[in-house]
Amino acid sequence: MLAEMIFQPKSTYDQTPDALGLKANEVWLEPQEGLKVHGWWFAAPNATQAVLFLHGSAGNIGGRLTQAQGWLKRGVSVLLLDWRGFGESQGSITQEADVYADARHALDWITQNTDFTAQQCVVWGESFGAAAAVQLSTQVAVGGVVLESPFNTLPAILSELVEADFPGINEVLFEKFVFNNQKRVGELKSPVMIIHGREDKVCPPDMVEGLFTAAKEPKELWTIASADHDHILKYAGEDYWDKPLAWLATL
Repeated sequence: MLAEMIFQPKSTYDQTPDALGLKANEVWLEPQEGLKVHGWWFAAPNATQAVLFLHGSAGNIGGRLTQAQGWLKRGVSVLLLDWRGFGESQGSITQEADVYADARHALDWITQNTDFTAQQCVVWGESFGAAAAVQLSTQVAVGGVVLESPFNTLPAILSELVEADFPGINEVLFEKFVFNNQKRVGELKSPVMIIHGREDKVCPPDMVEGLFTAAKEPKELWTIASADHDHILKYAGEDYWDKPLAWLATL
């Protein structure tokens, strides 16, 4: 029941790479035996950096092609990953560990099938995807981590809603889905930039600022004045790509 509240996958694409004139290589991962997880790999000529983009809890990678196009324009390769159950990926997310396995296999694919090392990779997590980015980056030292509209823990943003509809069952519901970014963000092995909108009502500023305080240096916090939870790119404009890349270049 909780998984259905959290995840809103879409199997069809609103847009495909061809529509934007992009050339994508199909990527198939096998995070567990018999389960195929799908992604698109976009290779930028002479790139020295790659972004692993981990999207949020709704839609699929067809809705993140604008992001890929922006990185390619700046000479950065990118892997867009669909979680199990999203897009063409098989299966469904039944526990927190499923998400972490998908993300780890995606990073492994980059380092094993391209010339990029982990230190040349930026793990970018959007909303729910930020939880996978955080966990992955406590295990592997990558070049940088970008958390876009992150939350501290899943119960913190959902428990009030769930309790109102189903009194007394929070403890049971959240047993398999905690996503404790607040605890893990201080354990990152890599520099981290946190991006959030000042008008975000899902993950309000004080929540995000608490995450930032818990993170170790080097770190950067970028607050976008008019942005809400789902419209960081809209309000950031070209800075969506330029600011993080400029910050990473200083490290």
